[in-house]
Amino acid sequence: MRFWLRTTIDHKLTSLPWVIEVYRKILGLSPNSVGLHRDIGIALSFQGKRQEAVAEVIQLHSPGISAGQAVIYARAGLRVEALKLLGELKERDAHERVSPVTFARVYVGLGDKEQALAQLRKAYQEQSDHLLQIGTDPMLDPLRSDPRFIKMLRRVGLTP
Repeated sequence: MRFWLRTTIDHKLTSLPWVIEVYRKILGLSPNSVGLHRDIGIALSFQGKRQEAVAEVIQLHSPGISAGQAVIYARAGLRVEALKLLGELKERDAHERVSPVTFARVYVGLGDKEQALAQLRKAYQEQSDHLLQIGTDPMLDPLRSDPRFIKMLRRVGLTP
């Protein structure tokens, strides 16, 4: 159910205040879910509550949520911490695949659109199924007006 809910509401994170309430209710059913804490942090970040977002994820220590934490830190102006997590993701990628789309999200959070687009091109070359998320992923919103991103959406088949 969590995957369905996340997929359904991800594209609305920036504008719907009830998202956090829904995540907190689900968290009540699964209080040890690191992923739900990350998702709450991301939602808070996109609603402009950046310090609350950092507080939500700062105690989390799980390799699976490093990208979300890095984006939250970058959006909160904690660049050093975000770069540290990006380094950890790169180390992890050396022995365990990390999707280039994950790296693209972090680079967008850091304001590095060129690296983000390079990672999306890499994902396309790898035929990554994670590209199916880029059409609605709010973390990639800063790329939406870039003609290269629009071209990528078309190549993946996500625009008419």
